[in-house]
Amino acid sequence: MSVTRSVAHGSKSELQRRIAAGSQKTEDYLDLSDILGRELKFEEAKTLLNGALTLDIGNTEKAKIAVELGRLLYYYFDEPSRAISLAEEAIKLLSNEPETWDVMFLRALGSALIGECLWITENQAASEAASTSLALLERLILHAQEFEEMREVQYEAARVCNLLRETDRAIQLCEDCLGKPLTDEQRLSCLIIYGQALSTKGQFLEAERVLKEALECVRIDERMLPLVHSELGSTYRNAGHFFEARESFVLAMNALRALPTIGNNRHMLSQLYSQIAELCYELEEHDKATRIFETVLQYHSESDLEYWTAVNWLGHCHNAEGNYDKARECFDRVIKSPYASDLDKQSARQGLT
Repeated sequence: MSVTRSVAHGSKSELQRRIAAGSQKTEDYLDLSDILGRELKFEEAKTLLNGALTLDIGNTEKAKIAVELGRLLYYYFDEPSRAISLAEEAIKLLSNEPETWDVMFLRALGSALIGECLWITENQAASEAASTSLALLERLILHAQEFEEMREVQYEAARVCNLLRETDRAIQLCEDCLGKPLTDEQRLSCLIIYGQALSTKGQFLEAERVLKEALECVRIDERMLPLVHSELGSTYRNAGHFFEARESFVLAMNALRALPTIGNNRHMLSQLYSQIAELCYELEEHDKATRIFETVLQYHSESDLEYWTAVNWLGHCHNAEGNYDKARECFDRVIKSPYASDLDKQSARQGLT
């Protein structure tokens, strides 16, 4: 989910009045979009930003709109292809612009978005895009400390570090950022990134403390609630606390479903169902795990890697229940599939022995 923007410059009614009067100021559209997002009016925000793309504004300003719309479409509408197109368009718009700090930050945001959108399906390309983003962000941190949006630069860099598994750097960036004055929105975003990094590092108690602090702050932005519960679930699971992990993932699922539009995000729902099903398997509730993995299949086509991961897990569930013919059928399908990962095929072969 998206890291939140700073507080809007103007009330909702004032921003609406300016835009209705024909405002050509990019910030008016971005600020109103963020207010609409906080009100969970994602369709209205999408319409607003699509309209803003038609404004007669400079390349840098148009790139700001394109990146923000791309983030909105990826996080809240499950439209990664369109989000990638917008990010690429933003980077192209900026290609001939003077390399100001603002331009560098926008290029970094565009590359980071491409990396996130591609991470599951094209890991190499995703890693390259994320690395490009991080290099730009690190240049800003090194040379542009007086940049107005430096706090956003720091936690965006930490977020990309988490994606690239550069955990120590992510922790360092978050600790530096949290030691400075932040808005409530900035602090919430940074706490979530920090908790994720601590969990990856294996510092589970500290990660739990940080994420519970984020949970106390999340009332300022309901959009972040599913993410906080999900990160807590991952932390508990990595620490071996399976009951607590499952409870957190269920809370994440409920919070996600309560959000309009994003509550139907097939990718996010599939991820949460898979986490819950795997935990049911670990807790030896194999019948329940089987039913949930069968639900996961409904969110994917047979060309999706996640589909075959679920089939592989179904094979192990059937094995655990003594349904060996069904298990063998699942494992055979995984091994023969051109879309299954090498890891899933290896696991399926082990299941057949």
